[in-house]
Amino acid sequence: MSADRGDGAGGGSGGAAPLRFGPFVLEPDVPELRRAGAPVDIRATPLRLLVALARRAGRVVSKQTLMHEVWEGVAVSDASLSSALRDLRVAIGDDGREQRFVQT
Repeated sequence: MSADRGDGAGGGSGGAAPLRFGPFVLEPDVPELRRAGAPVDIRATPLRLLVALARRAGRVVSKQTLMHEVWEGVAVSDASLSSALRDLRVAIGDDGREQRFVQT
């Protein structure tokens, strides 16, 4: 994933720059995910997971960090993380085998 504002300004609103990966653009501050300009149908929890991962692109992110950030400190099971990850992969057309965008 790369940060690319796409506006040529390199600044301005003070918010996080849009993150582009493949055909997608993620607006972390909204949050919103678009593919080819159209909003992607994705539930809130998988979208928060994507934002947490995208903000740390290229780095290993601990399960504890994800649990804290995505579920905002609410205790959830490992199954909740697995379910959100599966839903995220479905929304972006990724899979656990190829792992083009999300690597685990």
